[in-house]
Amino acid sequence: MPTLPISSTDCGSFRLEWRPSRWEAGLRLVLPPLAAFAFFASALGPALPRAVQFGLAAVAFAWGLWEARRHLARPGEWLTIDAERPPVLHEQWPLLVLHPGGGRSTRVFWPDTLSPAARRALRLAARRPPARPGLPPDWMG
Repeated sequence: MPTLPISSTDCGSFRLEWRPSRWEAGLRLVLPPLAAFAFFASALGPALPRAVQFGLAAVAFAWGLWEARRHLARPGEWLTIDAERPPVLHEQWPLLVLHPGGGRSTRVFWPDTLSPAARRALRLAARRPPARPGLPPDWMG
């Protein structure tokens, strides 16, 4: 039986690819029809003439589609995670939000953008253990 390599809980610098999420783009495609429908269902909709109603609904729909396309057209980029200055990592399932610091922008990792191994490496680099389900140990109920 082969032996497993010895692993360390400390992680050095590594590179991580960030790319736009297809899940987020899908949600951005679902929201425009809902926004148009919400406009007609609101109290403001019947108070306006039909031409204005359809015009505003069309603008909301087109804007949402443009946002989804713009999101998917964003180029991926490589992030260097430095062990000397670990990033701040917030984990709220299913998202990982990375605040690298140093004036760089925040990146959101959806489940389709990170493999489980890359997600674990990112947690180790941020020196944060994975969130445990259940109540905190100091809960007195």
